[in-house]
Amino acid sequence: MAKKPRGLKAAKKLKARRAAFRIKNNTAMKKKYDPLSGCSQAKAIVLEKIQVEAKQP
Repeated sequence: MAKKPRGLKAAKKLKARRAAFRIKNNTAMKKKYDPLSGCSQAKAIVLEKIQVEAKQP
């Protein structure tokens, strides 16, 4: 069996252990550090909003 901590006060250690294994997983890293945070409909990051007026004839 695995050498995992067990008991009432083992949550912090188990959490750290899980995080260490998740960091090794490449897809988890991409999701965490993606600027659009995995959003499916996002096109880009808006830096500045400008107003474009209609051209006059």
